[in-house]
Amino acid sequence: MPSFREYKQQRPTRGLYDTLTFYHPSFGYVRLVDKQFYNKTLGGVVYQPARFEVEESQQSGIPVIDVTVKLGRVSSYVKALMKQWKGASRLTAITVTRQIFDSGDVSVPIKSWQLYVKTVDIDAESASVTLSVTNPLNNNVGRLYDSREYTGLQYL
Repeated sequence: MPSFREYKQQRPTRGLYDTLTFYHPSFGYVRLVDKQFYNKTLGGVVYQPARFEVEESQQSGIPVIDVTVKLGRVSSYVKALMKQWKGASRLTAITVTRQIFDSGDVSVPIKSWQLYVKTVDIDAESASVTLSVTNPLNNNVGRLYDSREYTGLQYL
């Protein structure tokens, strides 16, 4: 199986399937495949058809890689998912796995990235998600309050 770089250099006539898998315990798995009209089974898992654009960051010496994904016409669905991500479940980040499959062999991905959802912007007709290599919940987070340490919190 050729690597992703070798695949891009050869430019074969086969197609590529770009997939995103969002996961959080509050809403489970959401699997999307780009530019498809019907459900697609890739790597033994069923992906839902979607239309999204992936804009990769320009790596100008910055070690943090951000990816912007524009999801078209799924804003109401994303909004419903984000309403489930509340309370104590917000202490766990939403993870995203981006995989690219070759249409010649859909059993294993050519390339895979493990990312985290950094921001979600929703308007009336589309949703935009920024993905990052680093977990955004680890950035500038103070210590969590503990009722054993701060006894006044027990009565709230």
